[in-house]
Amino acid sequence: MLIMWNIEELFAVWYISSNYMFGRNGYLRDPTIIQLLFEITQSLHYGLDFANMKDDDNQQATRLISRFIQMVDYGGAVEQHLTFLVECRGAFGSINEIKETLVHSSNFLATKALKDGEKHLSFVKSCLAFCEVTIPSISAQIRQLNLYLETAEVALIGGLVSHSDGLIVSAISCLESAHFTDGSRTSIDVDVILSSIHKLCGLLVMVPGLLNLSFFVCHFLL
Repeated sequence: MLIMWNIEELFAVWYISSNYMFGRNGYLRDPTIIQLLFEITQSLHYGLDFANMKDDDNQQATRLISRFIQMVDYGGAVEQHLTFLVECRGAFGSINEIKETLVHSSNFLATKALKDGEKHLSFVKSCLAFCEVTIPSISAQIRQLNLYLETAEVALIGGLVSHSDGLIVSAISCLESAHFTDGSRTSIDVDVILSSIHKLCGLLVMVPGLLNLSFFVCHFLL
């Protein structure tokens, strides 16, 4: 545990240094610093106790790794940024929370590319493919559901209807296979589920080709 703490201290030093170096805007753009922090976070990952992921030290390490991923910004070099996300998935793919961060980051990249016009449409498809591969490896089905819906929205923004169709179908499959125990449901769980279903219904309205699946959603609500 002492070694792990030293790694965290080293990460904190570089985190603070990077904020000062880049005007405290919270982003890392220097490839040398990114590579150094990537190696440090890998060491941090190696020190995790996967049998006790709820432990405070493990949770702190997971947050640090996720924060590092969120801080990285390659600017207009979006392909390089996506490559970085692929490397992170390979290095930290055993942690659900980090995989969620990677999906969010990929969707952000896709949205960013769409603002630059259709010339980046092939890159957006690469981002969607990254999400389609990553999401199924996340264990919690409700989290999968929300990530599928988020990615489907990005696909619709890009006019990639066939991609959005597949993502929505995957989201419905998550909803269909989700197991809920009445005794363990909390008000927060119910609110999250209902919010996800409302978003799903909104997407179904926008994709008429999947209108027949609306009947399943209505049946689920009943």
